Amino acid sequence: MIHFIVNVQHNCYDGKCTPTGRRARFQERLETEIQEPMLIHTDDDSFVLNMHVIHNAALLWKVLPRHLTKPLPYIEPAKRLEEHNKMVESLRSLQTDSRTKQASARKAHQEAKNKQVKGSHG
Repeated sequence: MIHFIVNVQHNCYDGKCTPTGRRARFQERLETEIQEPMLIHTDDDSFVLNMHVIHNAALLWKVLPRHLTKPLPYIEPAKRLEEHNKMVESLRSLQTDSRTKQASARKAHQEAKNKQVKGSHG
């Protein structure tokens, strides 16, 4: 009996899959002589199921064992504050750069506007 259908992706991270294969590139539905890298999976046993985007996640939680559905932290709890501070510093730097560029653009725009006003009164 089928309860529902899900789409799973191969867990290349744990399988350490690499683009060691080659295949012909297709263009306009025709095979070309151009070769491109192709990912070769190392196993057929390890898959990832993104539980956060599935509309029937509640059904999966009922069917799958808890060790397969429990959320896993993206960053180890012991390193969380350190990583958070790194991200904050990086974002602050980007924000400062962006604000500097915006101020420069506003200044250039205002100077051009002032020149235009002086030129029309002169």
